[in-house]
Order: sequence, then C-alpha cells, then structure tokens
Amino acid sequence: MLTGLIYYPHPETKPEHFQSPDVLEILTGYIDNLHYGDELTLEVNSQQIKIY
Repeated sequence: MLTGLIYYPHPETKPEHFQSPDVLEILTGYIDNLHYGDELTLEVNSQQIKIY
C-alpha cells in the first residue's frame, strides 16, 4: 500500500488556469504500471476528509 496526500487545487487561487472544481490531485510515490485511463481505488480516513 502506498501513502500519499489528497490535494484540492482551489479554483479561486488559480483564476487564469481553468480547472474543473471537482478535480482532486493525488500526491504520492510512483505507481508502477499505472496508465492514463486506468481505474484505481483510494482508501481515505473519514476522520481526515469528507467527500460529498
């Protein structure tokens, strides 16, 4: 299992760089054999994050 961080790039902090408000970025180590379009599962601690 890899550990990492979930980052929400708040749109108000990047007014000239459009990014959909439902985008989350995952900051972690390199994941072997992960390619664009692949599915993956994230396990999160519900005491640390709320996903609506």
